[in-house]
Amino acid sequence: MENLLIVISSVLLSLFFTKYLPSYFNEKAKNLATKEDIEGITTKIENVKFEVDNNKFNVNKKKDIYEQITESLNIFISGRSLSSSDKEKFYKSYSLAWLWASEEVVEKLNIFLEYQIEKFNMCDYSQEKAKELYSDIILSMRKDLNLDIKNLTINSYKFVTFNK
Repeated sequence: MENLLIVISSVLLSLFFTKYLPSYFNEKAKNLATKEDIEGITTKIENVKFEVDNNKFNVNKKKDIYEQITESLNIFISGRSLSSSDKEKFYKSYSLAWLWASEEVVEKLNIFLEYQIEKFNMCDYSQEKAKELYSDIILSMRKDLNLDIKNLTINSYKFVTFNK
């Protein structure tokens, strides 16, 4: 009887170690791998969501600043009114552009301002040239915001003045 118990115990232990434990550990390994895969996928999804939210924020911020710049640059175009707060608006929007605008937009702004500084009090100042540079800034802003500019040129922007 004792031998029978030893044989049965040996068979059970043998089955336990050869069948149950390997399949148990295989299943645990699969579960762990799946968990790691899910964690990796979740991390990637969260990173993509963050990038999308961040891009939306940046685009909205740029839109606001580009609107401010567009409004404030009007002080350089003849026939447009100049109030006491217009200069402050310009300074503020120009500073914000340095934070948020694309490099191309900042470069176009600088070209426009350099023209204003160099030529304004000289006899070779051209309002037409200033308007072209202004339009070039607007096109760069549209491009930066991924807006369609296929058919637009610097001559597409029309300047309108009203007689008082």
